[in-house]
Amino acid sequence: MIWLEAFGHARITSTLLTMVLFAALCAGIWLRERRRLRAERHLAASLLPSEDASPPILIVHASQTGTAEQLAWQTARALQLAGVSARVSSLAGIARDTLQRVERALFIVSTYGEGDPPDAAAPFVRNTMLSRAGGSLQGLHFGVLALGDSTYAQYCGFGRTLDRWLNEQGAKPLFERIDADRAADSAIQNWRQQLAHIAGTRDAPDWSGPAFERWELSARTRLNPGSDGEMACHLELRPAAGAALPQWEAGDLLQVRVPGEEQPREYSIASLPADGSVQLLVRQSMRADGTPGSASGWLLATAAIGETLDARLREHRGFRLGDNATRALILIGNGTGIAGLRALIKAREAQPAPPGSDA
Repeated sequence: MIWLEAFGHARITSTLLTMVLFAALCAGIWLRERRRLRAERHLAASLLPSEDASPPILIVHASQTGTAEQLAWQTARALQLAGVSARVSSLAGIARDTLQRVERALFIVSTYGEGDPPDAAAPFVRNTMLSRAGGSLQGLHFGVLALGDSTYAQYCGFGRTLDRWLNEQGAKPLFERIDADRAADSAIQNWRQQLAHIAGTRDAPDWSGPAFERWELSARTRLNPGSDGEMACHLELRPAAGAALPQWEAGDLLQVRVPGEEQPREYSIASLPADGSVQLLVRQSMRADGTPGSASGWLLATAAIGETLDARLREHRGFRLGDNATRALILIGNGTGIAGLRALIKAREAQPAPPGSDA
């Protein structure tokens, strides 16, 4: 009986602990969304209305890693410089009646995995796209920039689905959907040209990302020798020709463009600037025909130590610590997906202990 009673208390304690952790997770998500909305309002305040007081163009983003959101704000600023007012919103904050009230909307959406919508798009898909309630969208004119990765079978799957759904609802396309394979420069240039047509100018302002720079592969260590899984390696890269190491934050990404492959690959950075190098955790990817992926194949097997490649840093604001620097964290990673988590943990360890703590 004593053993059963102790067992019962242990189960109650475990259940309560689980509930507390779940509540903390929900609170963390809520706080992150609140901060994101606050940041959006701050950025929106910098978008001045057009002089002719025409209705603003609605620019909607659905992002998984931050690229779509970044392009949305760049799009808004480009239109503003051309004299066209714009309003930016996450797809999570859009409902059918919102689309029924606007004349023009531009959608910049990514695809997660094999054709799935990004997390931010889930409420819109559930409450609007899958709902039969509400009227048509015949008064809406729209454009879609679909971000994706052509190595997946359902390339730009969510962007294609959204484009088809908008047409089915009676909305009229301003131009044909633009599919961007890993944010290809040619696709972004096409998008900018369409913005120029919308703004009635010869060209929209250039807002391309920072230039790629030369980086040297300085070290490579296999992490899983003897494993039945594909090879995974720890890589270290440093600016070539002795250039200074740039600054980044935990959660940021490195875009790598290997020789012979125009489109860059994005990798979570597993280190901090204090470590003296950009460190990556990369697993060998294999195509359906058994040949290695272009980027991982070059990085893990073809490239010699000391060889150089083109790369550039990219901010990933949605994955940075931000206001969570002193809060309890629940980090979930899968396989080499722990790279970004490794940097976050290192950043937390580098934080000074708060006053009165035992850390």
